[in-house]
Amino acid sequence: MQARPKVWGNLLAEVVRAGLCTRCSACAASCPVDAIEMIGPNGDPMLTGRCILCQICYHVCPRTGLSISEAERAAFGRVRGPEEILGICISAYSIRARDGELLRRCQDGGAVSALLGYALDSGIIDEAIVVDRDEKWIPIPRIATKSAGPSAYAGSKFAIAPAILKAKEAQLGFPNSKIGMVALPCQVQSIRKMQSSKFTYSKLSERISLVLGLFCTRAFTRDGIGKALSEAGIDPKAASRIFARGSELRIRVGDGEVSVPIDRIGPHLMGSCDYCTDFSSELADISFGSTGSEIGWTTALTRSKLGEELVKGAAESGFVECKPLGEAGLRAIIEATKKKRARDSSKYLRP
Repeated sequence: MQARPKVWGNLLAEVVRAGLCTRCSACAASCPVDAIEMIGPNGDPMLTGRCILCQICYHVCPRTGLSISEAERAAFGRVRGPEEILGICISAYSIRARDGELLRRCQDGGAVSALLGYALDSGIIDEAIVVDRDEKWIPIPRIATKSAGPSAYAGSKFAIAPAILKAKEAQLGFPNSKIGMVALPCQVQSIRKMQSSKFTYSKLSERISLVLGLFCTRAFTRDGIGKALSEAGIDPKAASRIFARGSELRIRVGDGEVSVPIDRIGPHLMGSCDYCTDFSSELADISFGSTGSEIGWTTALTRSKLGEELVKGAAESGFVECKPLGEAGLRAIIEATKKKRARDSSKYLRP
């Protein structure tokens, strides 16, 4: 007996209403008739048109079931070995941008913006999907097409934006372009599910050629940062930078800095993060974060041949300076990885 098709109604029941949805926007971006939109105060996926029962939205969602081995074969051509605690990893670096202006505006070492700039400048990608924010710290995805573009949006936003949906806009505008994306671990999983699933919107999934993943423990809801700042007595409009340091968020306000304990902002974090066990974006071409490196530098784990070549090319071209990450840095990442893997991913993750 043939199984019934898995369509929007199944995705709504099994993922959205079940509290598993990460608002990554893969379902909306992959709908061939644009019948799904990310709307509402939290940017939830909602059916706003007629479902044609193609099943794509259900099967590109990693929260309906994600095989790590299938995703790794699609992304890297092999599966990690039991000794590869951090996932497939070629090299580990500490990286810092050489552009002084970028360093003044960036998060940590500015490596993500600098490497995207090099990728655009050298033709590795034609467009980069990055994340901006409004005055209330609500994240907004943008398309950058020039090498200086990514630096304009430097700095962490700590909340998920519908970046994959923005990638569809980029693909529709330039159908043959090579797209690079900056993504949180849940979004990286979505991209790899799109690229490994037999049900997919191939016009988009095949155009995403570079994935830069970020380290992440938890993400804010769409408007969570603004609310958390307001509750802490900080005007969101006055906050120019936010840094995560240990158990605190440090907010730059004018010439000063205010610290807010992370345990006070729990109500504004995404509940679906409870099921995510990926700290270091293990399926990305390169993974980035502050863990493991000294202040002012960015940790970078290269995982694909493209990622390794990108770092070396950017260093040789003067976009970044890099040095090997020490053993102490690797141990710090391993500890953070083990801590996040203690969460229950059994609702969707498979070997």
